[in-house]
Amino acid sequence: MLTLRLKLIIGAGDAGVGLMEELQNNNNAAYTPVCFVDINAKKVGREINSVPVYPADEATFDILADFGVQEIVFALPTVDAQKKT
Repeated sequence: MLTLRLKLIIGAGDAGVGLMEELQNNNNAAYTPVCFVDINAKKVGREINSVPVYPADEATFDILADFGVQEIVFALPTVDAQKKT
């Protein structure tokens, strides 16, 4: 039996949404996306295929625990050097 690991995706842009869709549509995927974190105010507060988008400043350990997040993946195709530190 396949055990699903719950995953938070950082980045609700094209890369993050593409990853979410692949995980949701692949019956053999070992992961299921449970929430996004994004800095884009236009995306925050929305749901994408039933996956909620939270602002970066609310991505606390409490949110991770509420969703039972086991892993975090960064879906950010380009990040400038200042944002990486």
